[in-house]
Amino acid sequence: GICHLAVGLRANSQLTHLELQHCGFDQGAVTHLVDIIVYKFSALTFLNLQGNYLRNEGIMNFFHMLPLSKSLKQLSVADNRWNEDDQVLDKLCSVFLTNTGIEKYDVRYNQVEEKGGNRFLETLKEATHITGFEISENMSPELFKDLLAVTTRKKKKGKKGKKKKKS
Repeated sequence: GICHLAVGLRANSQLTHLELQHCGFDQGAVTHLVDIIVYKFSALTFLNLQGNYLRNEGIMNFFHMLPLSKSLKQLSVADNRWNEDDQVLDKLCSVFLTNTGIEKYDVRYNQVEEKGGNRFLETLKEATHITGFEISENMSPELFKDLLAVTTRKKKKGKKGKKKKKS
């Protein structure tokens, strides 16, 4: 399955958007998924892995290799059955800070509550390149509101304006 798919997709330098939702992928598929995103001529900017079974081990292995991707801008790992284990949170937060190419993440429908929400909030305050972050409301309303506020920020643009004429 994924092995043969990865061979074909990793050599496709025209592919920019890839939906691999509900394919039944588990942690054994991570190596092949990474092959697709780290190909040196990859143009892939969007990857959706929602509804698979990566779980804690798979999500950590995937995020470990994620910095090798040079083109990815948006990633969904929603509903992959991982939780707020300290090692998982450490790995995700580390990548959120260091992989400045990815601007939008979707981590909804995983087992992330107060502990994970607080870790993500502190990390996202520093990771100003992240302009979109979707997470489930499995936490206090205040924390969820704070996460939305910090991740819906707009990219700052340089000041432009007309120069005043000298009289």
